[in-house]
Amino acid sequence: MLPTDSGDTKASPDHGGTDIGPRYQTSDENAAQSMLSNPTTFEVEPDEVLEPVARHGSALVPNGYRLMLYLIGQAVPPIVVSLGDQLTIGRYDSDSGVAPDIDLSACQARERGVSRRHAVLLVEEDVVKVMDLGSANATYLNGQKLIPFQARILRDGDELKLGNCGVRVGFM
Repeated sequence: MLPTDSGDTKASPDHGGTDIGPRYQTSDENAAQSMLSNPTTFEVEPDEVLEPVARHGSALVPNGYRLMLYLIGQAVPPIVVSLGDQLTIGRYDSDSGVAPDIDLSACQARERGVSRRHAVLLVEEDVVKVMDLGSANATYLNGQKLIPFQARILRDGDELKLGNCGVRVGFM
């Protein structure tokens, strides 16, 4: 520690405000004062432009991309779908003959608690979102239970759990 140049002194409350000697600076205070008195600036070349790069886990899905859904623990090929504005995920209803846009029947959907209309994938401004449709057995995104009817961003590599059916998401 070094005494300050200004000769500042500290007053001690225990001594009725009397002077107890010079105030000392720590090395951290010295470094901070030096940085403030000698600021460093960096120049960026005008032709150097930083472009956004899609990385693993990206949420951006440009127009024309497709979605691959890998059924976790199932020896079946992935489900490949072209993205639209909205895709319903669920299971085929044999009573009515109605099928969702993405049918998870290949993972024994009924036995695993997948609802007929379990969740929906929404595409808004090149971002895919997932929303639980008030399903009986919930939808989980990377282990977190989704609140029904609240859309959450879906990223490349995320895992969904619809009832007890696990799905890994891939963008291509």
